[in-house]
Amino acid sequence: MNENLAHAQDFSKLQAVKQIIGDRNMALTEFDDALFEAMVEKVIIYSPTEYEFIFESGQRIKAIAGK
Repeated sequence: MNENLAHAQDFSKLQAVKQIIGDRNMALTEFDDALFEAMVEKVIIYSPTEYEFIFESGQRIKAIAGK
């Protein structure tokens, strides 16, 4: 992929998150669907208790329910 195109796409994703967050000066107190959808590319379910979040940034976080 062209480096300039990749940079433009990353910037666009960042702008989308910034727009959703807006000028909030308080912590989230409940789940925010729009923020989740803007930040998470996909979730891989390995088992009923093990899953992985893949963020738009490419970062991956594995989680085990109940731990």
